[in-house]
Amino acid sequence: MALMRAADAARREMVQALAPFEITLQQFNVLVILRHAGSRGLPTLEVAAQMVEKTPGITRLMNTLLRKRYIRRTRGEQDQRQQLCSLTKAGVRLIDEVLPEIHASQARIVRPVDRENLDRFIELLSSITPSQS
Repeated sequence: MALMRAADAARREMVQALAPFEITLQQFNVLVILRHAGSRGLPTLEVAAQMVEKTPGITRLMNTLLRKRYIRRTRGEQDQRQQLCSLTKAGVRLIDEVLPEIHASQARIVRPVDRENLDRFIELLSSITPSQS
């Protein structure tokens, strides 16, 4: 139960940090994934595979970000059936604004863990997190 309470508290903290930007945690996750992909973009299913919290509604999530003009879709050069998603300039600006707030939020989440135990704490958390395939 302690793990579930901690996860819930962390989620609530990050949701609160994102509220002024009017994006959800899942939308933020997509934007970060696309930021790491750079200008080449990624297919929607690849974005879905990299998400922290898996969602069956990836198309709806992408459509919302498209309407907000944070992402764009383009056809793949080698496979015209494939749609690649990438950040727009507005999406890049948003991430640049949001990241300091998320980093501050994460610092508040781990504040109860003293500095000398923080690395071990993160290592332990990582050990129970399934690796991405």
